[in-house]
Amino acid sequence: KQVIPPILTKPGQLYSGLGSFKAILYPYVEGCNGVEAKLSEDQWVQFGAAIKKLHSTDIPNALTRGTPRETFSSKWRKTVKAFLGRIENEVFKEPVAVKMALFLKSKRCEILKLVERAEELAITIQKQPLDYVLCHADIHGWNLMVDAEGGLYIVDWDTLIFAPKERDLMFVGAGIWDSGLTAAEEESLFRAIAKQRSIRMCSPITAVNALFKTSAIIVNPSFCLMKVVTIGCDALKFYSPFLCQMVP
Repeated sequence: KQVIPPILTKPGQLYSGLGSFKAILYPYVEGCNGVEAKLSEDQWVQFGAAIKKLHSTDIPNALTRGTPRETFSSKWRKTVKAFLGRIENEVFKEPVAVKMALFLKSKRCEILKLVERAEELAITIQKQPLDYVLCHADIHGWNLMVDAEGGLYIVDWDTLIFAPKERDLMFVGAGIWDSGLTAAEEESLFRAIAKQRSIRMCSPITAVNALFKTSAIIVNPSFCLMKVVTIGCDALKFYSPFLCQMVP
C-alpha cells in the first residue's frame, strides 16, 4: 500500500503523451505529509518494511534501463562552496533569506570542514566494493503521505538511482528529518521499536552512511536558501527545516 499506483489511460497505459512531455495521473489521497503527521511507531515500521522491499526486489533490467548509478560526485559539494562564496557579497531583500544567509555565514567554517570530510569519505568509498540496490534517493518526511486512516504512502519517485542502501537512510536517524527529535532520540525510538517487535536493525556501512548523512547536512540548508532567493519559494516553508538541519 505504500506506493500510489497511477490511473491507467483508456488504452491501458501508465502515462499519456502531452506534447513533448509525458503525463501521469494519480488518484487523490487526502491527508498530510510525514512532517506534519509525526509518524507513529506502526508507520515507522511500515516505512522501514517498504524501503526494505524496494531494496530487495529484483526488478527486470528492461524497467530500470537508463536509471543512473551513484558515483559519489562532488557536484553538490562544489555547489555548497560556491554558494558560501556568493552569500559573502550578495545582499538579500527577503527578511527570512537575510536570517538564513547570516546564519550560514556564522557556520561557514563548520560547513567547510564538513565538505572537506565528505570529500575524504567519497574518495575512500570509491575504492570499496559496494552492493548497489534501487533507491528512492529522496526519502524524508516531506515525501511521505499519511491518509485519514493512517495509511502511509511514499511519493515523489523521480529521483530513482542505483546506490548503496545507505542512500535511503541519509535523512533517517540524523536529526534532520524534521521529526521534532534529535538524532539520539530518533535512534532510541528505532531501537525501542525493534526490541519491542523483535525486528533486526540493519547495519549500515559506516563510511557510506557517514558520507550520505554529512552530504544531507551540508547540502540541504544551502538548498533551502537557494530555493528562497533564486525562485521565490515560500521562505517560511523552508526556514523551519533549515534550522532543524543546522542547529544541534
